[in-house]
Amino acid sequence: MTTHLAAPHSRRAFLETMGLTVAGAAAAPALAAGLPGHLPQDAARLHPWLRAVTASALASPQASGPYQPSVAALADLIERDPVVRMYVTQMIEQVPAAHQTITSRTELLATLNHIVQTAPAYNNDPSKRNTFPMSSLFVYMMYTPAGRIAFTNAAFNDAIRTILQDWCAFLDSAASRSVLNTGPQGWLSPGAAALNKLEEFVIPDKAAPHWGFASWNAYFHRQIRDDVRPLAGPNDSKVIVSANGGTWSQEYEAQVNTRGLVFVECDDPALGIVVVIPIGITEISSITIGVQAGDRVGKGDELGYFSYGGSSMCLVFEPGVIKSFSVPSPEPGSDPDGGPKIQVRSEIARAT
Repeated sequence: MTTHLAAPHSRRAFLETMGLTVAGAAAAPALAAGLPGHLPQDAARLHPWLRAVTASALASPQASGPYQPSVAALADLIERDPVVRMYVTQMIEQVPAAHQTITSRTELLATLNHIVQTAPAYNNDPSKRNTFPMSSLFVYMMYTPAGRIAFTNAAFNDAIRTILQDWCAFLDSAASRSVLNTGPQGWLSPGAAALNKLEEFVIPDKAAPHWGFASWNAYFHRQIRDDVRPLAGPNDSKVIVSANGGTWSQEYEAQVNTRGLVFVECDDPALGIVVVIPIGITEISSITIGVQAGDRVGKGDELGYFSYGGSSMCLVFEPGVIKSFSVPSPEPGSDPDGGPKIQVRSEIARAT
């Protein structure tokens, strides 16, 4: 099979990326169940986390030290652009008092400066687990009338995108390994190992510091062992396999997030051209495509990976190619993150 590439789709407004459309006082009820998979399952746990991270940020050396370049650029934008300054100020002020943890632009910038130099710690309690700190920081602000406007402002979005890229660079660095340990809040702890099924993955060296992982992102880029994810129908082109593991969901996210396009020209003319669309949701906006146009790839080969853990994927076929699906569709109105479990390289459909 031959590959053709298209550049990743540019990131749309961070507000749209989060899929948040409610404004004002409706924010609190809308968050009753949290954002599935992204924020704490118990919304009541979000407020203590926000207070704690803000307090940590203001008490940390980063608060009095120079801003990271991306945060400094946002600070400069706020100061020189009166429209951005007005809406950032108002979105902070419009957060209901019960949910307000950031009270000024200075606190917002200090907290961002702290986040981009910090790797999220593990928490064994799923109701308190928070690995999307940027989303958590902005979640109530984005629900306000001023936040809605701010997060559709191109200059403000560009600044936020640069901050996310700065954070990704930190998570690629050796400094991010501080949370790769076997302690209670470490990603190598027994609880984290069980949650992430580390026994199914290639571990560089368990005897080495941080088990040999070079960075936080290297931990989440880890390779799954072939023997635990056997390839379905390796010699049968009619057996369509999943390009990633997860659940059948994310139709909305496929339209509004960072995404790449890989066009695969299949050897079997009955399959035609298949488009693989990796989707980087919220903080997971870094998509690394590991193939080049014209490369030949085999069934089950890796095409690339997401930084900051897993995200979502779409496969698009030409009309009439798929005869039947091998996994059941989620029930209408059901939890979009609670669909049927799908393992990478397992059968998901049959071609005609």
